[in-house]
Amino acid sequence: MAFHISTVKAEGFITIIISGNMTKKDAQAIFQEIIEEVRRSKPDRVLVDLRNSKGRPGIASTYMMVRDYPINTPRVKTAIVDLEENKEFTLFYESVAVNWGYPTRCFDSIDEAEKWLRSGTTP
Repeated sequence: MAFHISTVKAEGFITIIISGNMTKKDAQAIFQEIIEEVRRSKPDRVLVDLRNSKGRPGIASTYMMVRDYPINTPRVKTAIVDLEENKEFTLFYESVAVNWGYPTRCFDSIDEAEKWLRSGTTP
C-alpha cells in the first residue's frame, strides 16, 4: 500500500488524513479503513482530508465503492476536503453518498468543512 492514514481527534469530530497514492485498488482499502476508524471511534462527525493524496478512482469505481459499503456502515455527518483539481471526483462522490443515505458534503476549504460539521445542517 502506497498510502498513509492518520487520525486526529478534534473538539466535536475526528479528522482522518489520507496521504500518498490512491490507486483504484487503494481507494477501496482506504475507505474501508475510514469506515473501521469511524466504527472504533464512534464520532458524530468526521472530516476526511484527501489534499495530500494523489490519484482518485473513476466514476464507475466510485459509484460501486459507495454502493458496496457494508450494510452496517455508520451514517455520520462527514465532510471531505480535497483539492479544487479533484472537484469532479468530490462532487460525484458527494452525490452518490447522499443518494445512498450518507450525510456527506465535499469542500476545497478546511475552514468551510469544519464550519459545516459544527453547524446543525446536513446535506
